[in-house]
Amino acid sequence: MRVLFRQFHTESEIPHRGPILSVIADLIKSLSEAYTAPGTTRSHGKEKCIENYRDELLSLLSSGMESASPAQQMPALWGAVHLCQIPNFLTAEEVSFLVQKINDLLLQLDFEDIR
Repeated sequence: MRVLFRQFHTESEIPHRGPILSVIADLIKSLSEAYTAPGTTRSHGKEKCIENYRDELLSLLSSGMESASPAQQMPALWGAVHLCQIPNFLTAEEVSFLVQKINDLLLQLDFEDIR
């Protein structure tokens, strides 16, 4: 994850921020699915595998949703949705923060952008 975060912040990688956010969103989705699969014994509470990345994830996803580029907005939106679905990872305040960012983004998008 740290490599992806570093790449996201590297100026020469600015054109690749959308794909970087897509990879991050896919990783978050996979983790969310692993933690919410029927019959699973896995949980964030036990593993805490992304705990050290909490602030960076919130920052990158927020930044992506605030971007003018749909190539960044969409993966950031999906990453935020999946992050909110990880049981007991985010605090209520962090969920509210992401929901506000998602709301702001959805209000400014043309619905054709989402398809």
